[in-house]
Amino acid sequence: MASGWRVASRDELLDASGADPYVACEVPVDGVGLVGPQGWVALRGWDDHRAGATAVLTTQPDAAAGVELVAATHRLASEGGWRLAWFTCEDGIELPLAEPWQAGGNWVWMSTTQLADDDAQWPLVELDDDADAEELRAFALPINPLWEGDPGQGRNRYWLGARDETGRLIGCGTVHDTATGVGHLAGLVVDPAVRGRGLGRAITRALSVRVLASDGITTLSAYADNDTAIAVYRRVGYRLDHRFRSRFLEPRR
Repeated sequence: MASGWRVASRDELLDASGADPYVACEVPVDGVGLVGPQGWVALRGWDDHRAGATAVLTTQPDAAAGVELVAATHRLASEGGWRLAWFTCEDGIELPLAEPWQAGGNWVWMSTTQLADDDAQWPLVELDDDADAEELRAFALPINPLWEGDPGQGRNRYWLGARDETGRLIGCGTVHDTATGVGHLAGLVVDPAVRGRGLGRAITRALSVRVLASDGITTLSAYADNDTAIAVYRRVGYRLDHRFRSRFLEPRR
């Protein structure tokens, strides 16, 4: 393949990335990608024949190399029967993704295998993905219209939340599975009226304890400009593995 890029299996992606936790957790066993002198690209296909690519490059490619890399990724997706719909790069790396590619936002990907000591204490409750779906949506969406908790769709392992003295929901969080079956925290929302009192930290930690007990590693993501949430996750024990910038041809949802 041009410019030294070659098709790689998941094991080869793990080796080329230095066992990057993103590859370990997000690339399925039969996943494929590209490896080359400037880094690696992981491709993930979806059931609707769309695919997303994640590129982690050590240096900014020149214009010609960038065009070749994007073209190679399109070819790899097509050979797998997918159409490339999203392209994610490390923030600061620019690839030639002009129109019709659209901006999809900046975000961070975090992981941990060991939690920090923490004294956050809140009485948390179990929530049901189906029975409590309407209440969860009514609580979370007005606070965060881009909320990705997705209750009632069979995506969630379990939910934890908190209620005030009247029984009203004031916080929640859930766990999705990554492509490799590792638990990924999602849908974390706290009522603005109780923020700063450790509830978000308590939900994050309690969910993380469960995932670590079964999976040995747990992951999450957040918007890159949400410094408050990122600080909470760091305090719980998460490390910031990647700062990503996404582009898309087709909306993910």
